[in-house]
Amino acid sequence: MSHKISCFFIVILTFILTSCVSEEVKKDHKGIIGQMEEDICFYLNPLEHVEEFIGYTSEEEIKKRIIEHKDQIAMLRFDLRPLERLMERYGLDEHSITIGDLASTYLSCTAFQVTDRLFLTAGHCFEFGSAFDLPKVKGKPLSKEATAQMMNLYFNYQINENGDDPNLENAIAIDSIYFKSFSKENKLDVALFSIKKSVPLKSKERIGHMIKDKIEEGDQVLIIQHPFSEKWDLKRLKMIDFGEISQITDHQIFHTVATEGGSSGSPIIHVPTGKIIGVHTDGECVNGQYNNRGLRIDYLLQSHPELLSFLFSTKKEK
Repeated sequence: MSHKISCFFIVILTFILTSCVSEEVKKDHKGIIGQMEEDICFYLNPLEHVEEFIGYTSEEEIKKRIIEHKDQIAMLRFDLRPLERLMERYGLDEHSITIGDLASTYLSCTAFQVTDRLFLTAGHCFEFGSAFDLPKVKGKPLSKEATAQMMNLYFNYQINENGDDPNLENAIAIDSIYFKSFSKENKLDVALFSIKKSVPLKSKERIGHMIKDKIEEGDQVLIIQHPFSEKWDLKRLKMIDFGEISQITDHQIFHTVATEGGSSGSPIIHVPTGKIIGVHTDGECVNGQYNNRGLRIDYLLQSHPELLSFLFSTKKEK
């Protein structure tokens, strides 16, 4: 009997100690990278809610950068409500319209504002017909342009101070896609699109398109994103993680910031300067650490200088 009681208390004590260690690991995840035997990419979720992180962090520079950028970052997701309008327009019932994969749980991205009506995201977020099935009306697929207009940007989709669920009604529909590229040949995975309602932008000087000599491997970067993961129970709420630049190539920035599905299109923010220096596009895990990457903003503009007039004011950075 005493043996059973001892075993019971050992189990309880183990559970308590494990919980405490787990919490400490989450609070100091950057300090233990490379020190754990487990694969951090799959055994540790370092992503944190933006508003909660701002409330407790002692990282004043990171906190400052988050506050500067967080309101201009939104979730990009397919909206089912336009289907009702399609049904009304064509006089169809729900059996005459199929939506393919577009409304599935995994289709969402992140986008960030560059002017009052223009946003940047990853090009593959609009790669309908290959990555995702196009909706069909009477068996005929809609165009990619019409499909894109069935997506919304959701602002302030995040946990609030009361812990209440975010409001999905705070959404603005996509108007048109100005530029999209998703090609390994030209090394671009990016899209520039407009929304139907103007949203005031605090500053056009947030984009670091002329600071390539000021970024180095080892520099701290952060990503504000709308990740989705069933494993970590991430529900596309606005979240934050930070890491460092691990490699810089002619067109990409590799970084150690944690991301998940739905993070594509997030801005890579250079902490020392506060500038957006890249568009996050891909993620993978190498040797137990995040080895994620994104498109360099300066490479995009070197390849397509015509986008300068869309994205930036005439005032040049110093």
